[in-house]
Amino acid sequence: METEDSNRLLYWTAGLSIAAALIHAGVAPEHLSEWWGYGIFFLVAGICQGIYGLVLLLRPWRYDDTGGLREGNDPSYVRTLYMLGIIGNGAIIILYLITRFVGIPFLGPDAGKVEPFTPISVLSKLIELATIVCLVLLMKHSKQQTG
Repeated sequence: METEDSNRLLYWTAGLSIAAALIHAGVAPEHLSEWWGYGIFFLVAGICQGIYGLVLLLRPWRYDDTGGLREGNDPSYVRTLYMLGIIGNGAIIILYLITRFVGIPFLGPDAGKVEPFTPISVLSKLIELATIVCLVLLMKHSKQQTG
């Protein structure tokens, strides 16, 4: 049975993921004006984070084949979903750090250029880091539930 705390944590995690998605979608036009490849990256990151947040909110694993609520614990693939979020957000954070300390590692007009830290970019990384922390806690709680 799900606890109120794990439900609250799941909603927080979904909200954080959607917030990161909105930031990425919001800065995509600016990056699109620099080069189409940069803009597409931000759009794809935003779409993925938004869909991920919605999946967490809708929790399709809670329902059986008839659409009724599933009895018992969450299936094991929920931990895989949490791990996917940890890896995806972690990869975005690592890429961010590379672009701030080493330079843009991809093609494009600014390849090799070190990007500046901006308030919105730091905020998005803090949100993604918080998302990772929440996902780790959800994984821990999920393991405790299933034994």
